[in-house]
Amino acid sequence: MSKKLAVANKGLVLDVKVGSGAFMKNLDDARELARLMVKIGKQAGRKVTAVLSNMDEPLGEMIGNSVEVIEAIDTLRNKGPESFTTLIKALAAQALALASNLSHEAAEAKVVEVLQNGSAYKKFLEMVKIQGGDVSMIEDYSKLPAAEKTVELKADKAGFISQIHCEEIGLAAMMLGAGRETKDSVIDMGVGLKLVRHVGDAIKVGDVIAELYVNPGRDNNKAIERLRAAISIAPDKITPQKLILDIIS
Repeated sequence: MSKKLAVANKGLVLDVKVGSGAFMKNLDDARELARLMVKIGKQAGRKVTAVLSNMDEPLGEMIGNSVEVIEAIDTLRNKGPESFTTLIKALAAQALALASNLSHEAAEAKVVEVLQNGSAYKKFLEMVKIQGGDVSMIEDYSKLPAAEKTVELKADKAGFISQIHCEEIGLAAMMLGAGRETKDSVIDMGVGLKLVRHVGDAIKVGDVIAELYVNPGRDNNKAIERLRAAISIAPDKITPQKLILDIIS
C-alpha cells in the first residue's frame, strides 16, 4: 500500500487475487487482507475499493510474454477472452465510479461503450506514443517476438475439465523459457502457451486442450508433461467458480 499511496491519486481499486495461483489461497484470508488495505487507504484520505477475483484458474487464455501482450491488445480492441474482459470491465467500472459522480451502473455502461467504439484502444495508442513507444508493434503485433513452432496438447481421456492448477501452469511456461528459473536465466519473449479449454468444459479423447508455442534448442517434453498434469479431467461436470468473488469498500 505504501507504493500505491505514494502516487498522487484520489482513489484506488485493488485487485486482490484468491486461489491456487495467488498469494492468498483462501477467500477468508483474502477478505481480511482486502479489508486491511481498504482501511489503510481510507486512513490516508483515499477512496478505496478491493475487488476479490478468482485465480483458481488462469485468467484469460495466454501465458507468456508476447502472447499476453497480444491478448491485452485484443481486449482493448474488444476481442479479448470473456473472463479477462469481464475482470477488466469490473475493475475499470469501479475506478470510474470512484473518480466521477457516475453510479456504478452508469460507469459499467461507459466502460462497455469505450471498448466497443474503439476509444479505449485509441487512448492506449496515444499513451504509448507519448512515452516514445513503437505504436506499429501494437497495430501489427506480428512484429512482436514469436515462437517457431506450435505443439498441441490433446486430451488422453474423456470427461470434464475439473481443475487447472495456476501455479503449475506458470511453472510449465517457465520451463518453455517464458520465465526465469534462476536470476541468470534468459527469457524467450516468443514462447508460451494458450489454454484452449477451461474448467467445466466437456472433453473428448483427442480434443486440443492447450497449445504450446516453442522454439528449438530446448527440451520441451518436461514442460509439456507438467502442463498435462496441471489440467485435471474428471468424469462428472463441475460448475466453475465465479470470477468476481467479492467487492469490499
